[in-house]
Amino acid sequence: MYFQSPSTAALDQILIPMQTDPELQQLSPVPEQLRLVFRQEGITVLLEKRDRLLHEGESLNGIYLVETGRIRVWLKGDDNRRALTRTVNSGHLLGLSANFGQQLCNLNATAITSSRLGFISRKCLIDFMKRQPADALWIVQYLGQELRETILKLGR
Repeated sequence: MYFQSPSTAALDQILIPMQTDPELQQLSPVPEQLRLVFRQEGITVLLEKRDRLLHEGESLNGIYLVETGRIRVWLKGDDNRRALTRTVNSGHLLGLSANFGQQLCNLNATAITSSRLGFISRKCLIDFMKRQPADALWIVQYLGQELRETILKLGR
């Protein structure tokens, strides 16, 4: 199933892995079994430059895998201005923290270039993690890396 340039309300939320920081590159690529789930059970999302993908405060019922392109992700500060901005490239997951905790997206995201993403539901993700404990551990490590990167960026 394909979406062309979804409306801003059609696709929502994401928490993302951090920019192209060397720290994030230490984590191994998305496990092949997880990529396979995106291909077999997910949907493909096509974005054009400037299409909005995530909206702070909206619920998220799944995660995205950036397959091609670049996505700008940002957090709003107390003054409602961009407080933290990151660029996400292919191979990054978006939306993990919103699916394991607060349930609401705390980020905003817009395509910088034409991009293709895969999307799987929260249920599909949880089922995958139950079947693939080694890959589930990778997801936990990914979340930890994401948190560490965010803390470092906010501290600067």
